[in-house]
Amino acid sequence: MNILLVEDDSRISSYLIKALSAVNYNVVLCETTDEVMALLAQKEFDFDLALLDRMLGAEEGGNLLLPLRQRKANLGIIVLSSLDGASDKAKWLDLGVDDYIGKPFSLEELLARIRNVVRHNTKNHPTSETAVVVKNLKINLLTQQCRVDQALLNL
Repeated sequence: MNILLVEDDSRISSYLIKALSAVNYNVVLCETTDEVMALLAQKEFDFDLALLDRMLGAEEGGNLLLPLRQRKANLGIIVLSSLDGASDKAKWLDLGVDDYIGKPFSLEELLARIRNVVRHNTKNHPTSETAVVVKNLKINLLTQQCRVDQALLNL
């Protein structure tokens, strides 16, 4: 599974990259909204889930919701935030994120929520990617693409 991590705190991002990589998720880090917008502009955008920090410096991570959804409608989006009051969570869930997790969080809970969001999005979007994954080889049956790590193989 490919995860877009949007986080400007280097301690949190390095922890998440290490932890998510340990369970065989491919993680790409963006630290600013500009980096995410540049990534969205690229032809290849193959993410299953975005972990989105609510506050990126002085910017709202919420400014990325619409561009992310426009690029991939069934992209799972989980907001990570130290602001975790009930009204904050309700607002973001109403804006269309799939889940909202308050910081600090346990890795076990985050992994369970990731699995839940991906399971939910796959069930509700049966036309989404269908892939066969063996170690670092991923064959996308829908787009008929094959990747080793992040490199696209020309077959």
